[in-house]
Amino acid sequence: MSYRTSVIAAFLSVLLGALYPCRPVTAAESFLDDFFEQRDAGDPVGKVLLTPEIEKIFVYRPVRSWAGEKFIFHPKPVSLQRFYYPHITLSDKGKGGPGKAHPSYADCAGRICTLNEITSTGDKAYLAEAVMDDDGTKFTISMTENFMDGLIAVKDLENARKYFLNKKVWYLKENLLSYDPAADEYIPVWAEKGSRLKIVRIEPSFDNKAPIRIFLDNGFGQTGYIDINLSGTNVPATMMGRNTFFETFSLEDPSSWSEREKNLIANNMVASGMSRNQVRKSWGPPLTIQPGKGGESEKWVYPYGDVLIFRNGKMAERTKEK
Repeated sequence: MSYRTSVIAAFLSVLLGALYPCRPVTAAESFLDDFFEQRDAGDPVGKVLLTPEIEKIFVYRPVRSWAGEKFIFHPKPVSLQRFYYPHITLSDKGKGGPGKAHPSYADCAGRICTLNEITSTGDKAYLAEAVMDDDGTKFTISMTENFMDGLIAVKDLENARKYFLNKKVWYLKENLLSYDPAADEYIPVWAEKGSRLKIVRIEPSFDNKAPIRIFLDNGFGQTGYIDINLSGTNVPATMMGRNTFFETFSLEDPSSWSEREKNLIANNMVASGMSRNQVRKSWGPPLTIQPGKGGESEKWVYPYGDVLIFRNGKMAERTKEK
């Protein structure tokens, strides 16, 4: 590509981003689509392969395994920053918000704590002893439904950054968001469904329903975000299967899938020959992933005893657990 073409594309990108913050006009969009397609065709950098190592980051970690894990207090929009944490009780009750027992948003936002002892107090209910990493402040967290409000697993954040930061993925939804704290408002950012976008930043989100915030370059000089649920760890039970990575992104070009594969996914079905990425898109995350025996590379266990066997990255067999 010539220097002149590069300059023209860059100029149009900036101009359209200023004039049409939600969606560029179709005529220039066609030109820029060709530009980015040619650029990416000769640029394999940023491609992510769904290997068994990466598969592990999507597996849910139960509450009992959280002892020793680090969690970060996620930020909140300006309108919610006046509230405190009613489920967290400080050991030193001279600090905190109303009632002098609970920390405020200002006390906690952005800080990291480590969970120590975790004790069951009933069905899906626990108490966790925790300590702030920076100053040693101790507190108790009350959990219901296997969930701590206001905290995000640092391991999920680190895993997302390790494997996806500065990588390119196919975006399966339409449009992104940006947030203006000065005005306390959300602003739409145009992004085309099915386009290949680069992940430029990964941060904690505003809540636990989709705790990982993925920032993407929309290809027109604008950055927006989408919130996802990476592993389901410390996500409300009703949201564990929603906003998943594979509901939002694909590591393969969906336009390259056969009509058979697209129909299977559209009907939430699986069949031999499907890739790991396609199976996750169709059925969602498995309960567990186990190393296979002999020639089996992996065994994915789903609810109701459904088991999928993968060999060389492709689904080879579907069975039932006895």
